[in-house]
Amino acid sequence: MKRSIAIILALFSPLGLLAQEPPRELSVCETGFASHTPPRPVTNFHYEIKGSNQVRFTWDYPENYTPNLHPITWSDCEYYSLIGAGTHINWPCAHRFDTEDLQDYVGWRIKAVGFMPTQDRTNYSIRVWKGEDEPELCYNAPVGSDTVLFVMNDYGLSEDIYIEEGKQLWIGFNTDDPYGRYPWAVDDGPAVVGKGDLIWANDGFSSLGYPYNFIIRAYIEGPNGEQKVLGWESKPMENELITAFNIYLDGQLFDVIHGDIHLAYDYSCFEDWNMDFAVTAVYGDQESEPVSVHLSWPDDERWFWKVISQPDGYETDSLGNITISTTEGMAWLLSVVNGYNCNPGTSLNNKTISIVNDIDLSDGLWSSLHDPIWNGFKATIEGNGFTISGLHGTNAFISRTDGIVRNLYFSDCEFINSSTGYFSRVGCIASHIWEHAEIDNCHVRNSICASENYCGGLVGEAVCSTIRNCSFSDGIVTSNGTCCGGLVGSGTGVVIENSYFVGDLMRVSGNSTSLGGIIGESNYDAWNGRCRIRNCYSTLLESNVPEIVSGIVGVNNENNIITNCYSIYPQEISLDNQGTIENCAMFDGSGTSWTMSEPVMVGGLQTDDLLTALDHWVTDQTVPDTYFHWVEDTQMTNSGLPIFGELYDGLEDLSNDFGTIIYPNPTTGLLSITTDDFGHAEIYDLTGRLMKQSKQTTIDLGRLPQGLYVVKIFDHSGNSIIRKVIKQ
Repeated sequence: MKRSIAIILALFSPLGLLAQEPPRELSVCETGFASHTPPRPVTNFHYEIKGSNQVRFTWDYPENYTPNLHPITWSDCEYYSLIGAGTHINWPCAHRFDTEDLQDYVGWRIKAVGFMPTQDRTNYSIRVWKGEDEPELCYNAPVGSDTVLFVMNDYGLSEDIYIEEGKQLWIGFNTDDPYGRYPWAVDDGPAVVGKGDLIWANDGFSSLGYPYNFIIRAYIEGPNGEQKVLGWESKPMENELITAFNIYLDGQLFDVIHGDIHLAYDYSCFEDWNMDFAVTAVYGDQESEPVSVHLSWPDDERWFWKVISQPDGYETDSLGNITISTTEGMAWLLSVVNGYNCNPGTSLNNKTISIVNDIDLSDGLWSSLHDPIWNGFKATIEGNGFTISGLHGTNAFISRTDGIVRNLYFSDCEFINSSTGYFSRVGCIASHIWEHAEIDNCHVRNSICASENYCGGLVGEAVCSTIRNCSFSDGIVTSNGTCCGGLVGSGTGVVIENSYFVGDLMRVSGNSTSLGGIIGESNYDAWNGRCRIRNCYSTLLESNVPEIVSGIVGVNNENNIITNCYSIYPQEISLDNQGTIENCAMFDGSGTSWTMSEPVMVGGLQTDDLLTALDHWVTDQTVPDTYFHWVEDTQMTNSGLPIFGELYDGLEDLSNDFGTIIYPNPTTGLLSITTDDFGHAEIYDLTGRLMKQSKQTTIDLGRLPQGLYVVKIFDHSGNSIIRKVIKQ
């Protein structure tokens, strides 16, 4: 079975000590090979560029070579996707081999256990359990910080662990990840249920419940050196065993990899690209002919190749906040965050990135921003109303954000991804948003987003996050499979409000109906809560499958709520609705009046006019400075459909303020209201939750937590004004 395992340049490798020999000239056959049996060289030696100064050399075994050790595993050990829980994880996963699986291998020794780590700053440890019925831990060893991500890492056991008669065997690893990330790699199945898909839960192992196997393997050795592999065809030993691979740099011995398991080598943070690398196979005291490659500067259009040192237009203040004013400055941000050009990868958690100029990225290929520490980009990106144009790549501007993106425009962007699994998510702004992320007042124009699954005009997948005051227009969103939405591909516990889609929604193939003008599929779970889609509209300009496209939500699963949303006739709000739909309607797109098929109720107002319904929802909100008003598109920039106006501050609807004064402000307890005509007052927190009502002009706020509150004051005719008060 083909394996590709990378090695860190460190004192110890997972399976033994890396030799620290003095440099020597590359001299093949110096150990006196027998002329009739020359040692066979490796095959398929090549390198893959992993970054602007990172390469990975890989090779295959010599022809007809059988490796020293074979794995026992229920996985093909080929990466497909990630699994995680979205919270602090300290659980093991394992493969189980019962007594029938092991009956021919009693007395064999477990020499090494391997797995595929996926997250930096995660504490992994190798574990082995044995037992007649229940697993008893018999080996536990941390693996250190030198793991190489997304390739197999194999670790030799420091104790002798044997397969025993009458006992089952569990091999695996424990994951301690405090960041709520996705630390387990899985293959593409099918799952060997109860054996390849075990995870620890409720004081014991149970099946994961997905059609995948964890990527785990163990190497075993018989008492007489026999080599077997469970689940794979055994092969007879046809050769002398490789005892090491020698790595040469410009003719000098550079490093030694002991054993015959590792078939890759990582080299990074170098300055000269004009180098010759070679690898030889060592058979005891004999060495094969070298196989070499020349490392040269690549012809690469990615931005981190074009900008390899800090340019003008990238400034950092004393607090670590960043200001970007040039295209080169934006390209350098990519290197700083992702760890290119010898940058270690910088966490910008709770920092602000301010864009103070329009940025044109059309001259290079973009690699999505990602935070190597948190696995979620937690910075705030403040666009200040400027535009990023010409973005093109495979996923998004940001791979995953748990932070805030606001006041930013995107134009003429193209993200096309043909991969499957976890990395197939596509959206112009982010492939994923998680953990209370916010995208506010961001707009995508004249762009294309396409993927196999989970494709959205703004975001591929959203979990427990908010999208507000956003739009996608004059572009195409298309998917080859499931979960395709004008704004969001798929969401769980997401809020999408005061937003719109005016564009083309396509499906390349497949038979899924999870295509929606706002979101492809809305989901609910107990951890992240329900989806809420409100005060949004969509207009489908073109589709190759209009009969299966929903106007708002393709699949609205149970417990999710759609309110005050509108889709152009004949696109129904949701073709597969298992949740709640309230005050929604289709509107006529044949003229410019946008009359709805039936009147809707918006904050006590009944109307059949799209613009009136959208804007009245905004003025009915109790939280000022949050939502943008809607206005008529008099310049036809949006096909005449409603567009955003000014930010609602809670005061525009007032003809007078009744001579109102509130004091003291701030207050530690009592708040007094002086006004010409007082009916009653309502106190709201900034989430819009009603905290207190009073018909008295003196209100006691003493029991409310400290913070900013909204005071809505009504006269006897029902008119209202809004004031803000700070409770200390």
